[in-house]
Amino acid sequence: MIIHRLSERPDLIDRVHEVDPNWPEFMGADQVMNAFFGQVAGTFPHLCVVATDAGGAVAATGRAVAFTLDVPGRGALPDGGLDRVMIWAFSDRLVGRAPDIASAVEIAVGQEHRGGGLSHQMLAALSDAARDAGLTRLVAPVRPNGKHGYPALPMAKYITMVGEDGLPADPWLRVHVRAGGKSGR
Repeated sequence: MIIHRLSERPDLIDRVHEVDPNWPEFMGADQVMNAFFGQVAGTFPHLCVVATDAGGAVAATGRAVAFTLDVPGRGALPDGGLDRVMIWAFSDRLVGRAPDIASAVEIAVGQEHRGGGLSHQMLAALSDAARDAGLTRLVAPVRPNGKHGYPALPMAKYITMVGEDGLPADPWLRVHVRAGGKSGR
């Protein structure tokens, strides 16, 4: 796999949709994401990455946005999660406010490439892109991808479940903790 920043490979911007993110149906009802998500790669190409295989096929995508946290009325990550981050990012860009932090929006790995550690590489590439852009850190509003297996369990309880190794039981939360992430809630 070769991981490219979209700012270095703008020819791949229109190909980020080639990977099925396998999002649950309810995600399609999110009005904020519906309004902004399709604009992320073209607006923030320096913070977005694409992995291509030896044949040039898109195997994975990683998208992030930049926003300003250190301004009056903010100062802390928002309770509104990803929706609020998206609004802040596009609003800050519109008014010309210099960003100081990045937020991952999505990492999607094609079905045939899952289970081989590519998600770890994509997260590292997003982190590198944020650092290279001079941003203080990369945060990631994370949707635990194993929660559907425990529909009756409250989310607050689910995200505290750990395996024998002490890492989160949820596979996607585990990726982020192994990368140095911490829960903000």
